Amino acid sequence: EIGGAVVFDGSGSSDADDDPLTYSWNFGDGNIDSTQNATISHIYGASGTYTVTLVVSDGSDSSPADQTSVVIMAADLELSIAVSEPAPNLGTAITYTITVTNNGPGAATNVEIADLLPSGLIYLSNSPDRGAYESGSGIWNLGNLANGASATLAITATAGESHCGIPIVNI
Repeated sequence: EIGGAVVFDGSGSSDADDDPLTYSWNFGDGNIDSTQNATISHIYGASGTYTVTLVVSDGSDSSPADQTSVVIMAADLELSIAVSEPAPNLGTAITYTITVTNNGPGAATNVEIADLLPSGLIYLSNSPDRGAYESGSGIWNLGNLANGASATLAITATAGESHCGIPIVNI
């Protein structure tokens, strides 16, 4: 998944003389790392298929390059917003229901949805089924969302004078 750490393990490598080994990793996305550790993690910033190459060296000889492919999948998030009363009267309580669904194929990480209430509505409360909503900024931080999973946030507000009987538009 994009933004998630992928762990690579070269611990099956050995040296006949028990010399210390250096592991040179080419992650296939322009990033290269050399380390004394056989296990390393890498974070990919875009979806795609990457060819990862490992060359192990004991300081005098290097192994032939070993390669594997890793597929990083993106998430397709679908957002829907519903309002319980589209043209409320003064003081009428309304509920915004925001639902986000991950249509895959990958998991979504560090998901944040930004949605401020339209002006003229007075915030009362919120109830997310996961994560936390900050009413001042309008940001709902719901963390990770697996392929096929959904999350819902209900925001309760009342209509102020500037919104009496006027249809609510929230983009």
